[in-house]
Amino acid sequence: MDRRVEAAIELMKTNGRHCLSVSDMAQTVGLSPWYFSHLIKTETSKSPIRYLQEVRMQQAERMCLKTLLSLKEVVAALGLRDRSHFSREFKRVHGLTPKEYIEQRRTYCEGRPATVPRDKIGH
Repeated sequence: MDRRVEAAIELMKTNGRHCLSVSDMAQTVGLSPWYFSHLIKTETSKSPIRYLQEVRMQQAERMCLKTLLSLKEVVAALGLRDRSHFSREFKRVHGLTPKEYIEQRRTYCEGRPATVPRDKIGH
């Protein structure tokens, strides 16, 4: 994989809570927004924004399973403002609303989910 794509993916994983635009990510890796989008799409078969959404959904899933954060806290930890949009996207990816997902998954865990310090979420 192209090193610039790897750098962009790492940026998404570590700074996904911040509002990242295609222009911001492209500038970080030293590419024009158009070429950056083209390169990411070529390497991952996804647009930069779709890839970022998937990274956030993976982080959300991890937080729902491994923390005792409320849905509101998960949304805030991901740097999102619209809980309804987040819930729709989460359901599209996981087939369940975040609340249903948490209730279903935590029911099957042995004991209570481990808590993760808030400053370590998503890392």
